[in-house]
Amino acid sequence: MPTFTFRGGDALTSDADALIVPLYADEPVLATLDSRFGEQLRPTLAAAQVTGARTDLLAFPTFGRLPARWLVLTGLGERARVDGEAVRRAYGAAARQAREGGARRVAAMLPDADPQTVQAAVEGIELALYRFTRYKSVPSATQALEAVEVWAAGDAGAAAGIARGQAVAAGVALARDLVNTSSHDKTPEQVAALASRLADEAGLACAVLDLAALEAGGYNAIVAVGKGSAAEPRLIELRYEPQGEVNRTIALVGKTMTFDAGGLDLKSADGMYKMKNDLGGGAAVLGAMQAIAALRPATRVIGILAAAENMPSGTAMRPRDVVRALNAKTFEIGNTDAEGRMVLADALTH
Repeated sequence: MPTFTFRGGDALTSDADALIVPLYADEPVLATLDSRFGEQLRPTLAAAQVTGARTDLLAFPTFGRLPARWLVLTGLGERARVDGEAVRRAYGAAARQAREGGARRVAAMLPDADPQTVQAAVEGIELALYRFTRYKSVPSATQALEAVEVWAAGDAGAAAGIARGQAVAAGVALARDLVNTSSHDKTPEQVAALASRLADEAGLACAVLDLAALEAGGYNAIVAVGKGSAAEPRLIELRYEPQGEVNRTIALVGKTMTFDAGGLDLKSADGMYKMKNDLGGGAAVLGAMQAIAALRPATRVIGILAAAENMPSGTAMRPRDVVRALNAKTFEIGNTDAEGRMVLADALTH
């Protein structure tokens, strides 16, 4: 991901490879910018039907009219209605356009230096530039965008906004990486090892219950789901403890099916194809816990990942088996492809 630096002042002075400038639907283009192009920018935008609406995007060379080589105009909609999502999408689309044009260094003119605006722009840029390349045998021909200058008037907490945006985007990227990883590289044991490493790096407490501990503790719903697989289930607990006074405690509980074939009630081939994604809930919890450790809120946060693989075999759970869950309630399995509610039941009780 690129490095971010804050610059106060006039973004039009930047000599970056590309300059991102926001447009608003209810305001004309900056007069100072239009004058650099001999008052031809407004009619050019009109001819291209670029009005500043959300999703508007236009990139073109500056022909020496600006120090930057390329100008990327991105629409935010009406100024009074601009929110964080509009900023994320607009600056993300613009950064991707700049990267595809070969830019290595980008300057982004922001509407203001408010930390929330800065955070949203940083999130949008980083998430738009995300790539999953773990299994690529040939690197992408497109060069990476290496640096982003964030330009805005004043500096009211802009540095904090950059840091928060990077922390959130890093957590989302971690979740995306885990979802995109092939299931043979993310068994419950491997997910537990990843969570343990992350905890060590981020300063989180981590506890992992293996199969023996799950059986001894009465986590029979999780155990039943994992019975059909050679990859044993795990329950993973990550804990963030704030320094000083704790204002509340919340728990994030994620379904973490590292692969779901449906068990003996086997899915169709089409239904099974995307089931490497079935740990998305746990991946989101893991990414959130990484971000929380970086952001350090005053809230105690407990992250639970109920990790298992639902496979058909001679040891798999059967329809109409009766299971006693961790809360001592018994239930009958109506369909072995209902594994998600089973692992979540024990995880929520935990």
